[in-house]
Amino acid sequence: LNTADHLKNFATKVNGGNLFIGETIKLGDNIDLNNEEWTPIGNNTNKFQGYFDGNNKTIKNLKVSGSNRYVGLFGYIKGQGMSASTTPSVKDLTLENVDVSGDYYVGGLSGQAYTCNITNVTVKGEVSGARYVGGLVGHVYTYFKDCHFIGNASCSFDALGGIAGAGDCRA
Repeated sequence: LNTADHLKNFATKVNGGNLFIGETIKLGDNIDLNNEEWTPIGNNTNKFQGYFDGNNKTIKNLKVSGSNRYVGLFGYIKGQGMSASTTPSVKDLTLENVDVSGDYYVGGLSGQAYTCNITNVTVKGEVSGARYVGGLVGHVYTYFKDCHFIGNASCSFDALGGIAGAGDCRA
């Protein structure tokens, strides 16, 4: 994936039912989303189940607004396990100038990450919602390594955290 259009096309495929099970998707260049309204990759019905290699690249100016559930760059990631030995579901990625808001399951990287390994991911920006709000992931069953959130996260109800809003985290 080298452009914003490539990333949008990838999101459309996942949301349409191509879950990329076991496939690796790799960024080839930095991507600017230009603060255009973003439709998250994956949702509660069609969960991304591949591997996203950020290739030490940056995606900037991610914007998601409104009162939807399962929002972030990804809406829902379903991994293959939550341990240090599991291949990372997402790795080596920086998100800059994030402006993400929603209802439940809100994160800069993903609204939900289930049985995942997330390694070397940094999110910088603003994340807000009603419940299950995290700088990286809103609700998790996830192993994290070398992950960071720099910015402000807020929620109007409960379950708020810098890395994850709620769930089972391992490091």
